[in-house]
Amino acid sequence: MNIWALSKVRWQSLAARERRALAWAALVLVCALVWAILLAPALRTLRQSEASASQLRSVLDHMQQMQLRARALQTHAAEPAAAVLSQIRASFGVFGATAVLQVQGDRVTVQLRQASADRLAVWLADSASHPVQAVEVHLKAEASGGGPLWSGSLVFRLPQQAPQVQQSPKAP
Repeated sequence: MNIWALSKVRWQSLAARERRALAWAALVLVCALVWAILLAPALRTLRQSEASASQLRSVLDHMQQMQLRARALQTHAAEPAAAVLSQIRASFGVFGATAVLQVQGDRVTVQLRQASADRLAVWLADSASHPVQAVEVHLKAEASGGGPLWSGSLVFRLPQQAPQVQQSPKAP
């Protein structure tokens, strides 16, 4: 005899009360398996999705901010070096006599002598909007009664001009 037939004979030999108890036990077992295999993982994923979604939103916001900054830098990169240099010179007045600005080719060197941290922070925040690249930074903080003073040098590279591409006339 096969196992199916033996099971059927055994089932028929049980009393109605025993069959009902086994049916309920089988139903509880099936429900437990459905919960463990199908529902619990889906509910756990659903609960974790809120945290994941907020984390992904913050990553997306950061990426969009970086995209906006990159676009701003691209538009600034089109600015001629002379215009950028004049903007830097205009913002340089914040230092007064504590700094000297020197230009050599595409490099701008700023020499600081006991410049206040506040003024340096303002100038650096303003210069971050210019399409210049920091090449060297050598700064040393000096203690003073009114807050730290900075001495040293900063070297920036001005944007390079894109070469003008001339289009050759098309041959007929």
